[in-house]
Amino acid sequence: MGACHFLTMYSFNMMLTWLPYYFETVRGFEGGLAAAIPVVMPLVMAPAAIVWGTVADRSQSRDFVLWICLPVAGIAVAMMPAMGSPALLVLSLMLYGMTGKLVFDPVLTATVSENAPRHAHGFFLASFNLAASLAMVVAPSVTGLITEKSGNFNISFFMAGAFHFLALLALRQARRSLAKLNYSSKEVAGVS
Repeated sequence: MGACHFLTMYSFNMMLTWLPYYFETVRGFEGGLAAAIPVVMPLVMAPAAIVWGTVADRSQSRDFVLWICLPVAGIAVAMMPAMGSPALLVLSLMLYGMTGKLVFDPVLTATVSENAPRHAHGFFLASFNLAASLAMVVAPSVTGLITEKSGNFNISFFMAGAFHFLALLALRQARRSLAKLNYSSKEVAGVS
C-alpha cells in the first residue's frame, strides 16, 4: 500500500508545485490565470472525496473505488499537455479533482488501517505517511530535473499519469500479499 501511496502522491505533488509555473511559462497564461486554474482541482476534490468515501463505505469492497479512480486520474494527468485551451485544462483538472489523490486517499488509509496488525497500527500508518512524505520531496525535484534536462514538461505529466497505473499494480500485489497472509494465519490457527 505504501508504494501505491507514493506513486499517487507523486503526481499530486508534481502538479501542486509545478502547475502555476507550467501554465505561465509553457502555456503562456498570465499570472492570475496561471494561479487560478489549478484551484479548480481542490474545489472539486472536497465534495468528490465525500461522495466516493460514502460509496466505498456502502459497498462490500472499497477496492472498486480505487480501480475506477486510479486509471481515470492517471489519464487526466497524462492528457494535460494535450489540452489546447484553458477550458480544456480546467476540464482535465476537474476530472483529476473528481478521481485524484485526495478522493481515494481516505479509501487507501482505511484499507491500511483495517489490515494493519492491532499491535502495529501506528507503525503501519506512519510508514504509509512516510511514503507520502518521500513523494513530496521526490516529485518536485525529479520534475525540475527532467524539465531542465529535456526542456520539456510533457514527460513529467506522462510519467505522473503512468504512475497511477503502476499504483494499480502495487495495490493488486498488496492485496495478494494480504490474502496469502490471511490464509496462512487461518491455517496456523486451524493447526494449533
